[in-house]
Order: sequence, then structure tokens, then C-alpha cells
Amino acid sequence: MGLAATADAPKDTTPETNQFVNWVSDFLPDDLPPTIRREVRIFYYNYDSYWQRDALHTRLELLGKRLLEHIRGIRITEAERSRDLIFVGYSYGGLVVKQTLVQAQRNRDHNHVNRDLNQIAEYTKAILFLGTPHHGSSLSRLGWWVAQALRLRGSNPSILANLDCDSVPLFDLHSDFTEITRDDWYIFNFFEQRRIEIFRFGLIRWELFGVPEQSSTYHGSKVRNIGLPVDHYGLNKFGTRSESYQIILSILKEVTVSRSRSKKRHYGV
Repeated sequence: MGLAATADAPKDTTPETNQFVNWVSDFLPDDLPPTIRREVRIFYYNYDSYWQRDALHTRLELLGKRLLEHIRGIRITEAERSRDLIFVGYSYGGLVVKQTLVQAQRNRDHNHVNRDLNQIAEYTKAILFLGTPHHGSSLSRLGWWVAQALRLRGSNPSILANLDCDSVPLFDLHSDFTEITRDDWYIFNFFEQRRIEIFRFGLIRWELFGVPEQSSTYHGSKVRNIGLPVDHYGLNKFGTRSESYQIILSILKEVTVSRSRSKKRHYGV
């Protein structure tokens, strides 16, 4: 899940064949340990966040509610509702995950009768944030100006408006999220270590971190911050079983194996 994401978002091309590879479906099922492979279910959640033209006018709160209902819709039986949840969110998608879990926990705290929603926060065990702008993005202001210029084509600047570095809405969301974070959640923040080339003219280059380390990381008792030698767009696209892919795979193995020892069933979103 990411801003302006499509169903093809996790794909990259292999250097040898130039064919598209989706690491989630092409690599991950084979690379998980055989002992738990049969117990893991992998789901995509794709949402319409394309903001350049003919854009759907939406906002983070609505996207969080939609993901909450999506999860509810695939956890129908009691056996499915008792499965653990592991979230992997890329860039803006990580903010959607945070919003979803805040809403799920609030639903539980307010003693709402919807038991399905109440259990989502309870059964969440790990969250992998890939370049999530917890405190804003360096590219948001540039994107906002582009969206303003494309208004006649139906762009949606509002979805970018609150992504400035140190924006108040992101501060409030992060405060709410850290407040509802459970002691049994394991959180991993992956951050980029290469800049994105924005502009090049001869020897002149303009490069930026899409989401700098200080924005995509934070500290906590069960929070780990991990750098990957890629730019922002490379955090969720792996055409090969590269070093960065292996690092993410090792974390997924760690959390799934540890949960399978205490519980036979496992469930991933």
C-alpha cells in the first residue's frame, strides 16, 4: 500500500529477463519456512490514492475505515478471527495502517458491539512500515504544487496537504498510534539510504530523500529501525532476492516463526 499505488505497486523487473516480478507472490510464498507456509495467508489491500488526475477525493480517515471493513470482510469465521495479523505498509500505506489500528482500538475501548472490529487490534502482532512518513515527507510540498497545477485535470491536492514535515495531523495520528500500541506488538521501521534524483541537467543534480530517516523512524520498547540501501521507491520493489529483500524476509520469518510456536494458526494481511 502506498500513495498513488496500484495493484502492480510491489513489482519490479529482473535484470536478466526484464520481466515483471512481484516479490510478494513470486518470492515470499516459497521463501517462508515450510513449517509455517501452509498456515500463512497473504492478502493485498489496494486503494485508490492516485492524485494526479481524475482523482478520487478521499482522505486518510476514510481509507482507514475502508481497510478496517476490508479486514472484517475476510475474517468471517471464528477460526479466521482468531488468526494473528501482520501488516506491511509502504509509504502512505503505513499511515493507512496506523489509522486503521487507531480506529480498531477506539472501537474496542468504546465497548462497541461489533466484536469483529474489536479483535483486529487484539490479534495484530507485528507491523512493518516501509518508508512510512510518520513525521512527513520531503516530496509532499513538490507533489502538492504539481497537484495544484493539475487541478483542471481532476487532481486531488488535499491528500498531500497534510504530509508536510512535522505537520500537525501527522503528529496527532502518531500520538494516537503510540498511545494505543499494545505491549505485544512488534514494529519495524524500514528507511531509505539513497536519495531520489529529482532533476539532472549536465553536471547539476537535485536529489532528495523521499522520506528521510528522521521521519520514517521512531523509538519504542519493541520498535526496530532498519536502513536499506535503496531509494524510497526501492523499499517495496525487488526484482531479485536482493540484500534488501533478504532483510525484510528475515523479519517476516522472525515474526511468523515466533508466533507459530505459540499458536498453530497464522494470518497475514
